[in-house]
Amino acid sequence: MDEPLSNLDVKLCLEMRSELQRLHLNTQSTFIYVTHDQLEAITLATKICLLDNGLLQQYDEPLTIYEKPRNIFVADFVGNPSINFIEAVGKIEKDHVSLSILNDNYQIKFSNKTN
Repeated sequence: MDEPLSNLDVKLCLEMRSELQRLHLNTQSTFIYVTHDQLEAITLATKICLLDNGLLQQYDEPLTIYEKPRNIFVADFVGNPSINFIEAVGKIEKDHVSLSILNDNYQIKFSNKTN
């Protein structure tokens, strides 16, 4: 199915989403569903295949894609509001990790010691 809910009003879209879930469970069939709507994908899918310009970026369960994106494209695409990115360089040292934020003169140290 290629974006079957994209032109429906909100009420009908919610009803059809429930109907599609019911059909999927009752028929125990494989559905291939194309959508740009994250909410539809996350609520309807058992697995999501995320593509960027025809290249597979991640294929996983919805919660795994949301919690553990494999790359910056996936992390940026999934979620509302969007994830924040900071350009930084990390360095592992003997008793801590240093994080230098680029374009600003900030440095953060994370110690593995507990008090």
